[in-house]
Amino acid sequence: MSLKLHEKFKSNFGATREDKKRSVISRRFIIAISAIYSALIIATSVSFHVIMAGNAGILKDALISNSKDLYLGKIDILAERLKLRNATSIDAVKNELRDYNDSAGDILGVIIFSKTEDENYFRIADALLFHEDLDLAITRSEVVRELKDINYLKMGLLHSAVDPDIYSQSGYTWQNVYYPFEIKNKKAVIQFLVSAARLQATIDSYAASTGNTRIFNIIFTIVLIIAVIVLSVIFLQNYSLLISNLSSFMKKAADGDLDVSLNQTADDELNQLALSFNTLIDELKEKTVRVTPEPEPQPGQAEQAPEGQEEPGEKPQQAAEPPAENDSMGEIFTTGVSMLKDNRLEEAIAIFLTLTIMKPGGFGSYFNLGVAYAKKRDYDRAIAMFEEAARINPTFEVTARYIEKVKKLRDPDD
Repeated sequence: MSLKLHEKFKSNFGATREDKKRSVISRRFIIAISAIYSALIIATSVSFHVIMAGNAGILKDALISNSKDLYLGKIDILAERLKLRNATSIDAVKNELRDYNDSAGDILGVIIFSKTEDENYFRIADALLFHEDLDLAITRSEVVRELKDINYLKMGLLHSAVDPDIYSQSGYTWQNVYYPFEIKNKKAVIQFLVSAARLQATIDSYAASTGNTRIFNIIFTIVLIIAVIVLSVIFLQNYSLLISNLSSFMKKAADGDLDVSLNQTADDELNQLALSFNTLIDELKEKTVRVTPEPEPQPGQAEQAPEGQEEPGEKPQQAAEPPAENDSMGEIFTTGVSMLKDNRLEEAIAIFLTLTIMKPGGFGSYFNLGVAYAKKRDYDRAIAMFEEAARINPTFEVTARYIEKVKKLRDPDD
C-alpha cells in the first residue's frame, strides 16, 4: 500500500493518540524472537552438559575418596605382614610382596625409594613389576623427584598417602599408595601400584551412560532449533503473503474493484484480520448494490453544490457550498447529506467514510466529513478532512475559509 493511501485510511478511521501505538510484529521481530529462542535452547543444552560434566567429576572424586580408605587399610595390613616376617632387606620385601600378590593379585608392582641428602629427591633402590607388559621405564639407582604440586613421595616418609590420580598403561589402571618403611634401619618409601580396575570400570560405565544422554540432548537441541527456524519461516511466509494480499486488495478496493477476498490462514490472529477484511468488502458490496449512479457532468457543465454542507457554528450559506463530486455516489451520498442536515452525525460520518474508500478522490465526501467532525467539535479531524478536500479541489476557496474558522474554534487563544 502506498504511503498516501495508508495516511488516508489512517485519517479516515480516526485513530486517537492512544490508538497510534505501533505494532511490533515485523520480519525483524520474528527473526529476533527465533534467534532468542535458539540461543536459549543452546544455552540450556550447554548448561546441561556442564552440569553432567560436574556430576561426573563429583562421582569420580567420591569414588576415589571411598577407595582411599580401602587402599590404605589394605597397605597397612601388607606392611604389618612385612614387619611380622622381618622383611628388613630389599630382597626380603620383594619376596614377601611376590608371595602376597600370588594370592591377592591386586598389586601391579612396587617401587622402593631410598632417601637422599636432599629431602625433595629420592633414589630408586629397586622395583618389582608383576606384569611383563607393564613397562614404567624405571632405572635402578636413578635419582628422581615428585613433579606434582603435592609431593606424595616426600609425604610418604612421614605417613601413608594416596595419590588421587588414576594412571593407566598397556590396559592396566592403578593408583599410587606411598608407605613409610625402614630397610636396614634406613628410611625408605615403598610405592605400591594398587589396581584400580573396578574403580575405573565404574567411572567408565557412568561416562558411557551420561554420554548417551548427552548425545540425545544434542540431537534434541538440534531438532528444537530446526523446529523454531521452520516455524518462524512458515509464519513469516504466511504473514508476508497475507500483508501483501491485503495491500494489493485494498488498492483494488480503493479503486472500486470489490471482487477481492483474502484466503483464511491457520494462524488465529492473521485469520481474524482476513475475516475482518472480507466482512468489510461484503458490506461495501451490499451498499454498492443499492447505489444509483449519478450521471457524470458533461464537459463545460457547471457543477452543483451538494446540500447539507454548513459552516461550523453558522447557518448554511450558499457561498460556502463546495461543487458537486464527479463520483458515482448516488443515493448513498444523498442519504449522507440528509443525515448531516438532521444532525445524525455518526451515521453521516459512516456513510462518507465508506464513500472515501469506494472513491478516494471524492471531494464532497471529505468536505462533508469536515463539516460533520466540526459539528462534533472534533476539530483535529475536521481540519484533516478539509485539508484533504482542499488538496483534491484547490480551486474551491470556501474550504480554506472553513479551515481557518475551525482552527480558531480549536485554538481560541491564538
